Amino acid sequence: MTADTQATDTSDKPDYDSPWKEALEKFFPEFLALLFPAIHAEIEWSKGVQFLDKEFQPKPI
Repeated sequence: MTADTQATDTSDKPDYDSPWKEALEKFFPEFLALLFPAIHAEIEWSKGVQFLDKEFQPKPI
């Protein structure tokens, strides 16, 4: 594997992140109710929840 393909080749790396993201999306209200009950009580759940598929990236200066 060359240096050029090393940065883009992810087939050898296990995906530990996706199962956690999927579980959190599926059980988000329950997660908040369990760990943050005061915050859970303040959310208007009838409006729904939108999960973003990208993490926040710092803006270049």
